[in-house]
Amino acid sequence: YKYLVGSSMELSTFAANVSWSLIYDAPAILHCKTEYLSYYNGKSSGHYICVSDIAYDDSTIELADCNWTSAYRGYFTISTTEAYNSIHIPADRYLIFV
Repeated sequence: YKYLVGSSMELSTFAANVSWSLIYDAPAILHCKTEYLSYYNGKSSGHYICVSDIAYDDSTIELADCNWTSAYRGYFTISTTEAYNSIHIPADRYLIFV
């Protein structure tokens, strides 16, 4: 796995890196800020979340969130842009991928 600062990449690079990782059965991991994810309803924390799938046809990503709080735990489908923003907008957040 390698770490790439989210603010250093464009959306297309983010999607390509996530796809590359998934092709090799190595889920990408978002080292994100949760307030940028709609299903967190504004709750702000730093969190690691696995990317389990990406769909180019409708620009979505599926996240597998292992949060201790049941409201945030499970599988969530969000836009690729939303996932990207969770590591791109805040400082010092990473995409972890192969």
